[in-house]
Amino acid sequence: MPACPSTPIPPDLHRVARLGWHVYPVRRGSRAACFRGAVDAATCDMDTIATWCTRWPGCGWRVVTGPSGLFALDVDRPGTHAADGVAALAALVRQHGPLPPRPMTRTGGSGGAVLFFRHRGESLRGQSGCPAPGLDPHRGRQAVT
Repeated sequence: MPACPSTPIPPDLHRVARLGWHVYPVRRGSRAACFRGAVDAATCDMDTIATWCTRWPGCGWRVVTGPSGLFALDVDRPGTHAADGVAALAALVRQHGPLPPRPMTRTGGSGGAVLFFRHRGESLRGQSGCPAPGLDPHRGRQAVT
């Protein structure tokens, strides 16, 4: 059901919540949650999100990937990190073919990107810099807006 015009939920946030992505508010310009226990309280419930939007207007948002059924790949931007994730991802695409269209967002401070993938519980391997330097897989929290 579409949100009422008076609902304070930003359009992008409304869209990801409708996809079933669990989100929680973070302090503007920070990765710190707006309240204690926010990670465990992450939700896709529109009423709760609208309440949070009213309480913390202009805040940022993070996705909890596990309950959202997601896996995220953080792509570091050259110049802001030691490794160039953009070039590393481009090389992987040249080697293995293009990625299908998918949700993504820019990361806050570094200007990198986060690519979201559906995750159905398959075993995932990876750590910072793997599969290539500048590419960081995450099954934890990622920025949305």
